[in-house]
Amino acid sequence: MDINLILIENSEDNALSIIRELNHRGYKTLYEIVSDPESIVKALIKEPRDIIIADYSVPEVNSLKIMNLLKENNLDIPLIIISEIINEDIAVEVMKSGARDYIIKDNFKRLLPVIERELGELKIKREKIKSEKELIELKRQFSTLMNILPGMTYRCRNDTDWTMDFLSEGCFSLTGYKPSHLIGNKKISYNNIIRPQDREFVWNQVQDAVKEKKPFQMAYRIITSCGEEKYVWEQGQGIFSDKEELLALEGFISDITPLKRSEEALRNSEYSYRTLTENLPGIVYRIFIKENYRMQFFNNMLETMTGFKPEELRKGEVSYIDPLILSEDRPDIIKIIHNSIRDNKPFQIEYRLMCKKGLLRYFLERSRPVYGEDGKPLYIDGVIFDITETKKAEEALKESESRNRALLKAIPDFMFILDKNGVFVDYNTNDPSLLYVPPEEFMGKHISDVMPEEIVKSYITCYKKALETGETQYLEYSLFIDGKDKYFEERLALCDKDKVLAVIRDITERKIAEKERKKLEAQLQHTQKLESLGVLAGGIAHDFNNILTGILGYADLALMDISPVSPAIESIQNVVTAAKRAAELTKQMLAYSGKGKFMVQKLQLSEIVEEMSHLLEVSISKKCILKYNFAQNLLPLEGDATQIRQIIMNLITNASEAIGERSGVIAVTTGMMDCDRAYLSECYLDENLPEGLYVYIEVADTGCGMTKEIQNKIFDPFFTTKFTGRGLGLAAVIGIVRSHKGVIKIYSEPLRGTTFKVMFPVIKLQIEDTEKEKTKQQLWSGQGTILVIDDEKTVRTVAKAMLNKLGFNVITAEGGREGIEIFISHKEEINAVLLDMTMPDMDGEETYRELRRVKSNIKVILSSGYNEQEATDRFSGKGLSGFIQKPYRVDELMETLQKIMEQ
Repeated sequence: MDINLILIENSEDNALSIIRELNHRGYKTLYEIVSDPESIVKALIKEPRDIIIADYSVPEVNSLKIMNLLKENNLDIPLIIISEIINEDIAVEVMKSGARDYIIKDNFKRLLPVIERELGELKIKREKIKSEKELIELKRQFSTLMNILPGMTYRCRNDTDWTMDFLSEGCFSLTGYKPSHLIGNKKISYNNIIRPQDREFVWNQVQDAVKEKKPFQMAYRIITSCGEEKYVWEQGQGIFSDKEELLALEGFISDITPLKRSEEALRNSEYSYRTLTENLPGIVYRIFIKENYRMQFFNNMLETMTGFKPEELRKGEVSYIDPLILSEDRPDIIKIIHNSIRDNKPFQIEYRLMCKKGLLRYFLERSRPVYGEDGKPLYIDGVIFDITETKKAEEALKESESRNRALLKAIPDFMFILDKNGVFVDYNTNDPSLLYVPPEEFMGKHISDVMPEEIVKSYITCYKKALETGETQYLEYSLFIDGKDKYFEERLALCDKDKVLAVIRDITERKIAEKERKKLEAQLQHTQKLESLGVLAGGIAHDFNNILTGILGYADLALMDISPVSPAIESIQNVVTAAKRAAELTKQMLAYSGKGKFMVQKLQLSEIVEEMSHLLEVSISKKCILKYNFAQNLLPLEGDATQIRQIIMNLITNASEAIGERSGVIAVTTGMMDCDRAYLSECYLDENLPEGLYVYIEVADTGCGMTKEIQNKIFDPFFTTKFTGRGLGLAAVIGIVRSHKGVIKIYSEPLRGTTFKVMFPVIKLQIEDTEKEKTKQQLWSGQGTILVIDDEKTVRTVAKAMLNKLGFNVITAEGGREGIEIFISHKEEINAVLLDMTMPDMDGEETYRELRRVKSNIKVILSSGYNEQEATDRFSGKGLSGFIQKPYRVDELMETLQKIMEQ
C-alpha cells in the first residue's frame, strides 16, 4: 500500500533506514526528509501526508512545536517520536504534546505495528470525515431541493387538522405562512387554509388512498394569508411501520393556479373560437393538403350557404367543394392555391359555386397554408364568404356609374370640387378645351390664383357661405374666352362636409337671347308707343281734315260766287292759303302715323338727293358745309318721292339745327348694303323685315349729339329740344319710313355729333310711274242725285254745296244706318254715294257692304282723312269706284266725279 511520510531527521541514513524497512514490509513509500520548522511547514503544505516520524534529538524541533505547526495549518496527522534513549519524563512530555507514540530507534520492530495502527485509525477517521461531509452535502442538496421546488414538501399527521410535523421553506411562497406557523398548528392548521368547499373532497381522497395503501393525487383550492385563492396540486402517500401501522403522511404540494388559468383561458378561447366560427357569415374550414385536400373541419355555415351538409362532403359525395365550382373557374383556383403553397403566402380568390337546387352563387375565399416544423405544408385554413348580393350590388353600381357617366356626358355643365381651403381638387367636363384655363393650370390651386380679380371677392364670399351654412349659393359672372365674353351661372353646394361642389353652366346664349328679348321688348314698346301716338296723330289729322274740308270748300264756293273785282277775294284767298298750310300739318301728322297720301313709283335715291341739293344748301345755316357722297347704279326703291324728299329735308334741317351757330359739317351719303337679321334687329322699326339688299341715305353732322334718354324720345310726336320746334319733323320721318317698310339706325353721343342712316328695301321689278301731269280743267257740270254719308255736319254741308254747284242733287245722312235707310228708299234715283270711312255707329266698310247688297252696281266714292292706300286696302276687289282724301276742294271733287260718272 502507499504511504506518504515526513521524516524529521538530522541523519539522512537514519531516515533512509526507516524507508527501507517500510519498503521491505511492502509499502510504497513517498517521503520527504526535513530538519527545521520552515521546511516542515513547506512539506506539510506541499501535499497531503499520512504520518510524521520525528527524531526527538533534532535540536530546533520538538514534539510540541510540531503539534503546534499541525494545529496552525489545521492538519490532523499522526506524529510518532523516535529517540535513542528511553526516558520516562520525555515519554510523558511527548505523549502530552499530542504525539501518537514514542519509540526507541533500535526497536524498529515496534515502529511498523505502530505505523500500521495509525494508518488504520487514520483510514477510519478519514472515512468518517468523508461520510460526515457527504451527509452534510446530502442535507444541503435536500434543503436546496426543497427550497427551489415550486411548492412545499410536508410530513403531517392523518388528523382532521392535517397537523404538520415538517414543512419545507416553499410553504411561505405557497401559502403566505411561515413553516413555523403551521408546524404543530402553532398559528393555523393546514385544514383551515383549504377552501371550505374543498375540505371534504380532500379528506375523502386521502382516506381512500390510505385505506388502499396507495399514493394519492388531487387538485383543490387554498386561501393564502392575504386572502388570495390558489389552485394547488398535491401528491403524497402514507408512511407505514413494519406492523403496517400508519405513521405519517408525506408528500408535495405545488401551485397550479397559472395552469388552471391557462386552462380556463384555453377553454374561453375555444369557446370564443367556436362562437366566432359558428357566427361568422361565412364558411370556416380546414383541409389537409397531403390527403388530397380532405376536409377536417367546416362550420355550420356550409349548409346555409351551399345547401350541402358537412357529412355529405366528408362522406365523399363531394370532395371538398371542387365539384361545386364552375369548370371555367377551376384553372385559376388551382393556380392560385399552388402558388400560395409554393410561396407560403395567403391567397384570395373569387369563384362561382353551383349550389343545391341549381342555384349559382358568387363566393370570395380568403385562406392561407400552414406549415409543419419540417417546412412542409400541412393544411389550409380559410374562410369563404357568399358575395352574391355584393356582386349584384357591384353590377348595379357599375350600371349606375355607367348611367351617371352618360348623364355627365350629356350634361353641358362644368363641375368642380373645391376643398375647405378653396383649392380645386377635382373636375368634370366633356370638353376640356372649353375651360377658362387648362386643368394643369387650375388643379391644386386656390380660387384667387385661377379666377379673374374682378370676380374673386364675390366668388369666395359665395364659396364660404356654402361651406358654412350648407345652403346652395348662386353666382353669375362673365369671362373673356377666345376673344369673346362668355357668361356663366354657377351653383355652389356643400359636398362631403368639408368640400364644395361647383356646377357651372354656360349661359352665353341665354344672356344673348335675354339681351335680344329685352331689345325686342324695347323695340316693341317703342313701336307700340309710335303706333299709339300714330293713332292719336292720325285721329287728330282726320278731325282737322274734316274741319279743313269745310273751310276750303266754303272758300272755293265763295270764290266761285264772288265778283272777280270784289275786295273780298284777297281775304278769301288768304283763308285758302292758311287752310292749305293747316292741311300740310295734317299731312305731316298723317305721315307720322303712316297714313299719309302715298303715290308709289320707282325711285333712284341718289338722284332724288342730287335734285334736292340746291334746295338743301339754302335751307341750312350759312356756317354749315354740306358734303355729298353719292353711290352710282343703285337698285331702285319703291316709294313716294314727295315723302322721301320730306325725310331728307327733315334730317338735313335737324342736322343744321344741331350744329347751331357754330361751324360744322353735314355729310350726306347714299349707298347700298346687304343687311342680315342681326344688323336689322339693332335698328328702329325692325318689324321682322327680310334680310337682303337695302339702299340707304346717311346724314351725319358734327353737332351737339344726343344722350340715350333723348334718343329714346326723338320720334315721339310733339317732342322737341328747340324752343320754336313743333316736334313733328322726326315723327313724320319715322312714319314715312314705316310706310315704306324701311328702318333707321342712329349713332350719336353728346358733343360728338349724330348720324341718321335710313334704309329702304330695293326692288327688282320695274314699276311704271303713275304720276301724271295734271292739267287744269274747265269746270265740269254733272247731273243726277248724290247721297253724302258723313258723321261731320260741316263736311255734309260743304259737300252738298259743292255738289249742287257741280249740278247734282244731294241727299245727306249723318251716319251709316241713316244712309242705308235713305238709300233703300231712293235707290232708283241715287246715282252715286260719297261715303266717309270713319263713323261711330256704322263705319264705312260695313255701310259699303250694305249699299252693295241693296244695289250691287251703285257707284261709291270713299272719303277719308287717311291716305288712299290705307283707306282702300280693306275694299280691295270689292268694286270701290273712287277715293278722295280730305280736305278736298271743288276741283278735286269735280275730277273724281267726272272720272266715275263717265265710266
